[in-house]
Amino acid sequence: MNTDLLRIELVEKSFEKIRQNKEDFALTFYDQLFIESPQLKPLFEQTNIPKQSEKLYGSLVLLVENIRNPEVLQSVLGPLGEKHKGYGAIEKHYPLVGSALIHTLAKYIDDEWTPAVEKAWVTTYGAVVDMMLKGIEQAQEVPEEEEIEKHEQNEFNTSSVEKIKMRPRKKLTYTQKVKLKDRNNLLTKINRWFWRTIFISVLLKHGNTLLLIKHFVFAHDV
Repeated sequence: MNTDLLRIELVEKSFEKIRQNKEDFALTFYDQLFIESPQLKPLFEQTNIPKQSEKLYGSLVLLVENIRNPEVLQSVLGPLGEKHKGYGAIEKHYPLVGSALIHTLAKYIDDEWTPAVEKAWVTTYGAVVDMMLKGIEQAQEVPEEEEIEKHEQNEFNTSSVEKIKMRPRKKLTYTQKVKLKDRNNLLTKINRWFWRTIFISVLLKHGNTLLLIKHFVFAHDV
């Protein structure tokens, strides 16, 4: 049997024991977490643990029911990772949570907890963490083309400026900032050259050739 398929079946089958004790399981998880990692307790000071326990169980149900559909899991776990970052969770917290989860699973799966089942859950939790961290990483990325497009709208479309200001801006990398600055300088020079050409055409028609050349060509080099 395919190794990944075996892992999935072990997770699905063993989770039936958790379904039978869902309320106790979720509350026990947080007790276990705070025993193993008391440094995490401040992150939950404003949290209603019973309600949070329900959410935890709901997340596990979502995981198990969609374990064969990684695309669905990524679409949910990616934003969840970004959300947890806003709560103060950082990458080094994930192994601590994983340890508490595995120990709690072992307690409730009881006599059906085997090395193979443990490995299946550890591997699955690792995949969950990867998806959550990927979501955080994607949220921090800003495509260069998207930022340049916003800049061009800002230059030539006033209504678009207001729309852009209403959108949350993402942090640019140093390289992106340099490229955007160079693009801005180029657009400014093109804009200046365009209007200078227009003025030259108009003033030439009125016989102000010398004044025009002196003022717009020699006094304002690009």
